[in-house]
Amino acid sequence: MNIPLFERARIFFDRISTRQWVALACVSLCVLYGLAIFHQQSAVFDGQRVFWLQDDMMISMRYGQNLARGNGLVWNPGGDRVEGYSNFGWVLLMAAVHLLPLPAALTSLPVMALNVALAALILALAARLMRKLSPGGILPPLAVPALLSALALSYDLARWAIIGLETTLQTVIFLWLLLRVLEEAEARHPRPPTFLLAGMMGVVRVDGLLLAGLLWLLALALNPQKKQVILFGLLALILPLVNIGFRLWYYGQPLPNTYTLKMTGWPLAERLLPGLKYVARVLRSYGLVWALAGWMAWRSRDRRARLLWVLGLALFGYAVYVGGDDFGGARFFAPWLPALLVMAFLAPGWLAGRRMGWYFASLAAAWLALVGLAGFNFFQGVTAEASVVRAGLALRQIMGSESSIAVFPAGALPYFAERPAVDLLGKNDAYIAGLPALPGIDKPGHNKYDFDYSLGELQPDVIVSVVSPAWIADPTLRDQFLRGEHTAQGQIFLFPQFQNRYAPSLAIIEGMSVFVRADSPEQSRLMTSRCEAVEDPALIALGMKTICRRE
Repeated sequence: MNIPLFERARIFFDRISTRQWVALACVSLCVLYGLAIFHQQSAVFDGQRVFWLQDDMMISMRYGQNLARGNGLVWNPGGDRVEGYSNFGWVLLMAAVHLLPLPAALTSLPVMALNVALAALILALAARLMRKLSPGGILPPLAVPALLSALALSYDLARWAIIGLETTLQTVIFLWLLLRVLEEAEARHPRPPTFLLAGMMGVVRVDGLLLAGLLWLLALALNPQKKQVILFGLLALILPLVNIGFRLWYYGQPLPNTYTLKMTGWPLAERLLPGLKYVARVLRSYGLVWALAGWMAWRSRDRRARLLWVLGLALFGYAVYVGGDDFGGARFFAPWLPALLVMAFLAPGWLAGRRMGWYFASLAAAWLALVGLAGFNFFQGVTAEASVVRAGLALRQIMGSESSIAVFPAGALPYFAERPAVDLLGKNDAYIAGLPALPGIDKPGHNKYDFDYSLGELQPDVIVSVVSPAWIADPTLRDQFLRGEHTAQGQIFLFPQFQNRYAPSLAIIEGMSVFVRADSPEQSRLMTSRCEAVEDPALIALGMKTICRRE
């Protein structure tokens, strides 16, 4: 008997259980993400392999490191108490990591390893959610492996796990509690622990309260025990209120400094355009999947799916309100993304019905669209932080322990240099964060600076620039570093106090430009090796006189 090819494929793959697909996907994810971490987030410097997280996460690591060392939850030991992070729960976990007997070169590795394990757990939870939303609990052929492989290869699961963001933990909590909400609605019995634990999301990251609120609304809509849901919803406020109480006691502010930096002094009318641009980028990557999920939700007449799809609209609104994100990808949507993909990969069953050829074709099209438009590049080389990490390690060896470093990227370099630091963009500086946002800079967290204050009052010993002075001197490159998101890093070269006190003494440390204050003791440490007079008129015009190289 001739059996059609698609039918034979269905019979073969039906022999593999959902649990086996999940196990295979989780093992594959751990191997793939582990190789990516080794290849992209580590390098060998002076014979030692060093691991690092994304630069903002290295800010959180510095807070965790100082807490573990008994210096408190501060960026600079002995410095002002400023909450330069938005992820209190993740910082506490990082502090625990620093209690392990590990050198700084390896402390990032346990954080990334935990994130990989959490990413694998997301796959398992997504498979459970697919069975929950599938009509009659019967899974269409190959829907589970399509979902798991697409999710594992997606940018917004892979990247946040690999570079160490708390987003992966937030996604696990959201999916786990989402399943509890759906199960409790079926049982017509809401349980207090579900709502109490929802408050954890507001502790892991401040804006996690939005996710907790969405789960509460979902429970309110689905569970017939409305009064209990309303009452239990108050439990979700307990942990965030405890966190706010600690913040008021320790930092003297109800909200983190990062909120002040990104949300105050930047009028809503000016935030809307970058927020809309961010949403447009998200829809460019996930628009087709979003449309497929919406079609399935409304075509299936499943109230749960419809509500889940509508919840994403609130996240779109939030992204517009806050002016987008300074990360690429769709970080604000990541916790909701697995639910979106579940619905999208159930959609071919409604599109094709019993016509298996059309079903497999539409399933493959959805998979290719997702991976093609929003897949992660596992083959890229080491990330941009590598040179910053290497310069930080070098400065730790060269600079005096009391000398201070002014930085734009405020994470990896201060962490590995272990020196007092000045944050020129204000994430860890309450004064800068409280300034009005400068017009024309649409990147949140990069549109406030005051060099009179940072250089004139704080007087750092050195300034580390990731922008080469040759780029500012080059007329063809100059404009892109004097406008837009790189404005501050370019404008500092034109600042009179910089040109008079810092620009004359430039040390090249591991390829990074390090400008030394004229009266700093670091002159005798950094400006003594392979020095030469500046001869380029364009560099002389910026105030530069001497370049010393310590590469």
